[in-house]
Amino acid sequence: AQMVFSSLFVRFRRRTVAEADRRVRTMGELISGIRVLKLYSWEEPLAERVAHVRNREIRALRRSMNLKAVNLWCEFLSSAVIVSITFTVYVLMGNTLTPALIFSTYSLFLPLQLTLTLFFPYAVEFLSELYVATQRLTALLTQSERSTHKRHGIANGNGCTSVPSTDSSDDTQIDTPTPTHHHAIDIHNMTASWEPKTGPVLKSVSLSVKQGELLVIAGPVGGGKTSLLMTILGELEPQAGGVCVREGDGMALVEQEPFIAPVTILENILFGKPADQALVDAAIHASALATDLASMPSHV
Repeated sequence: AQMVFSSLFVRFRRRTVAEADRRVRTMGELISGIRVLKLYSWEEPLAERVAHVRNREIRALRRSMNLKAVNLWCEFLSSAVIVSITFTVYVLMGNTLTPALIFSTYSLFLPLQLTLTLFFPYAVEFLSELYVATQRLTALLTQSERSTHKRHGIANGNGCTSVPSTDSSDDTQIDTPTPTHHHAIDIHNMTASWEPKTGPVLKSVSLSVKQGELLVIAGPVGGGKTSLLMTILGELEPQAGGVCVREGDGMALVEQEPFIAPVTILENILFGKPADQALVDAAIHASALATDLASMPSHV
């Protein structure tokens, strides 16, 4: 019986942990994108999404707690069942029960009752949780190390050398491009995804960036702009194709974090400098806010 309960504990614990991971991942995405959430007034649909994920976790927890209750109930019942079966077998064997025999036998079962009804069920439960936790830690610690040379060329005097890149789908070898000394980044027919189950976020992307060249990548939200940058930085593993980055001169990512002070638009533009209409007009033109400001009653 305890083997059955142990296997059920492992199964339910895996489900509970998976639902908890999904909830934590969803909340992390919401917190990281809270600004966009507020700007587009997505509070209600995303609150429903969080509630749905949380309800799934609660259902998994409820099944696990119900199993724990059944296990404890069976163990508390087992002490009485064991005593009854013992006396029944003793009588069926032709023996006679006496009060002295009953009380002495029952006194021998009492020390075992606490172990059978409390410690043993808890041991089965905790060992099942330990088994699931050990499996998760093992899967994390035994993951293959990310090798920079699988994604990037090795910097030399003229640029990058060719480095094989392995396609995880069929284990075929695909060589990364070998750019000339004018190229800083070369991407050839590259496909990448954050999770294999969700499909590729970048598919058959080819790109060449010359050294000193200014390149602007524009697109809608979720179009893969950040994923492309993460692939160049080596944070996202390509599934196919080649990525070659010249690293001899160093590489840096500078993110743009807008800062808006709780003052007027004009004060945000000037930022403590003296009023200069030419500076204000240039800032409005550069940020493409002329149409938006014209629709406001007080403009700037």
